[in-house]
Amino acid sequence: MRHSSLICIAVLLYGVCEAVSQPGPVLPTFCEGYLALVCPPVLMPVCASTGTTYPNLCVVCSAMRNEELPTTLTYTKGRCATD
Repeated sequence: MRHSSLICIAVLLYGVCEAVSQPGPVLPTFCEGYLALVCPPVLMPVCASTGTTYPNLCVVCSAMRNEELPTTLTYTKGRCATD
């Protein structure tokens, strides 16, 4: 690890070192099938534990990946009763 840091510092002096991206949030297992950056326009409503209805589970997982929703969120199939 120390050598890679030194190499990166040396490379930085020449302007070649790439920025290291930070890891995203750890998503729940139900998001494993929804890793695409763009969700399909499929209407299969899900009710999030926040009380909000989302068009489909992909949209929920995308919001978690973008840190717009907590990763501890749960869901049920169908619209929320409050909608």
